[in-house]
Amino acid sequence: MHKKTPYSAIKENARMRLNENFGTAFFIIFVIDFFYFIIRFTLTLPITLSHPIIDVIYDDTIMIIITTLNTLVTLKLLIPYVRGKDSFSLKQLFDYDKRLLSILVYTIVFFIPTYITSYPIIVYLLSLVGYDGASDVSYQAMSMFHASSDTHLYYLIPVIILSIIFLYLSVRFMFASYLIVDQSLPVIDAFKMSWQITKHSVLRIIFFPFSYLLWFLAIPFPFGLIGFYVIPYYIIGLVELYETLLMESGQKRRPEKEVVFEYDPLEI
Repeated sequence: MHKKTPYSAIKENARMRLNENFGTAFFIIFVIDFFYFIIRFTLTLPITLSHPIIDVIYDDTIMIIITTLNTLVTLKLLIPYVRGKDSFSLKQLFDYDKRLLSILVYTIVFFIPTYITSYPIIVYLLSLVGYDGASDVSYQAMSMFHASSDTHLYYLIPVIILSIIFLYLSVRFMFASYLIVDQSLPVIDAFKMSWQITKHSVLRIIFFPFSYLLWFLAIPFPFGLIGFYVIPYYIIGLVELYETLLMESGQKRRPEKEVVFEYDPLEI
């Protein structure tokens, strides 16, 4: 087994890469995300369907589709960026390929358990502070299924147990999307390899965000502007963690020569 790389080394690599080319990181992490947020907002804002549950299904379907597109494009640019690639063209924002279907399956697999396990807890906690969800269509729809959570705390126990199980599984499978995009693996193979490279690093991955705790606490000051640095720093740190786990598990990453960037007049 390879010696585990400390958080400090992973974060130092992330910091150095971010400082080398902050503009590209900002574009990949913020501008692309905002672009797809606008598309989602545009598609969901004017729609009010005949029933709250239908509204929820429509909104969530749009969310899954947009999240899939966003994830594919972001990872296609972010992973090569962390490996040293700085230039890309705007047309790559719409450069979808066969990996899109795999990312869609991955998104659905993660979305459904998250939704099922988290919503009863949210409904219950909101009820404790007197929130009736009168103006929240999603809250109204889900309350139809979880009405008992308003008065019975025991209802939350199996949900909490499921949440713990899902946390463990989400850690083991969290890099499947990276592997789908980076190595063009089928969904099942990506899940298997993610399980393999995270085998001895579950707690290490869970506590990785806590190594940024002081940075996160600083985000509100001044006026949240520091978040424009901290968020890319953390996200790039996750990619560096992925690279580290590949190396430590003896897995080969995709050769750099396969990462092709085409230039056009709109080149950034």
